[in-house]
Amino acid sequence: MVKLITGARGRILGGHVLGHGAGTLVAEIALAMRRGIPAAGVATVIHAYPTYSDAVRRAADAYYTSRFGGTARAIAHWLARR
Repeated sequence: MVKLITGARGRILGGHVLGHGAGTLVAEIALAMRRGIPAAGVATVIHAYPTYSDAVRRAADAYYTSRFGGTARAIAHWLARR
């Protein structure tokens, strides 16, 4: 499980990693925090093949997926059907 703690504008403030290989995944979160990379930047990272580190990208992607709702989601679905 990977959980990112973000500010209102998507800035990564911290994170939790539980499971096998957690120590290697924390490095990616720490780098993003140190360099000021927002969750959007982490969400767009493409790894060479599906690995444990892809869990960090998925957590960042989930942050933006949860914020994309309501009217914006309805408009996107309407546009996709056209």
